[in-house]
Amino acid sequence: MAAMLTMTKEGWCLKTHRGSKFNKRSERRYFKLEGFNVAYFKKDTLADRTGKFDLRKVTEISACAGEDSDADLVLVLPGKRICVKFEADAEAWKTLMCSAAAQSAVAADLQAYHSEELHAAFSGTYAAQKGVSSASVLKYTSGASFLTSPRAETPKATAPKPAPAPEAVAPAARSLAPKSRDVEPEAVATTAAAEYATEAPAASPIPAEEAPAAPAASPRKEKKSPRKSKTKAAPAPAPEPAPVSSAASDEELEANRKEWYNFAMENKDLQMAKELYVGHEEEARVKALEA
Repeated sequence: MAAMLTMTKEGWCLKTHRGSKFNKRSERRYFKLEGFNVAYFKKDTLADRTGKFDLRKVTEISACAGEDSDADLVLVLPGKRICVKFEADAEAWKTLMCSAAAQSAVAADLQAYHSEELHAAFSGTYAAQKGVSSASVLKYTSGASFLTSPRAETPKATAPKPAPAPEAVAPAARSLAPKSRDVEPEAVATTAAAEYATEAPAASPIPAEEAPAAPAASPRKEKKSPRKSKTKAAPAPAPEPAPVSSAASDEELEANRKEWYNFAMENKDLQMAKELYVGHEEEARVKALEA
């Protein structure tokens, strides 16, 4: 059988939607298998890829039952569980996938589809093939890098300290200024005249009655120190996204997905949670949040 098969194949299939049960919901995708790598697209022109996985990382491959009974195979990988129904050449698809996976990952009822000869051909021809991750990809962080944690601390902006307010300088004391606001103007004038007469030259004293009356000093107004202006801190800049190593393991990517998923659920971000959930239990939590 192995001699009759190539190690590449493509065609239309039905698959589960984000870990849901196949009999309840499935979506049509165009699958392309090349060596150990499998990718699926919305169109047969290979446009709009929606997912991928590496058959070397399959931890379990078995027949479907229960609510997945309408599918042909169920494949379990780190961070992903996918049920597939092949629209054509189901036997060839099963042989390729079961032979590319490790024999220990293939269920007993599918051992007939695992060919040692074909497995050796896969290992020889595609030994240097670069692996792909099966973890979910967050749309918000597409590109060469993404935030590795939603809880990364944002640096706090330090508000500049305002310059010290100038101290109020008290005006020089005037000899004619009243010491109390309650002093009557007439008393002030009399006191000023007496002081003026005392300071006059002795040779030509000025009679007290002819002494010019000193103008009454207006009550001194206290100067208030200016209020300190409140300077608002500039908004803290968003942290630069940390680059993701191409050698990141599936366990690290899955841990990252779960952290983002839990962050979305805690903050009731329904759109983000829908993008990240995997499996029936997480889907149920998203539906409960939506309700």
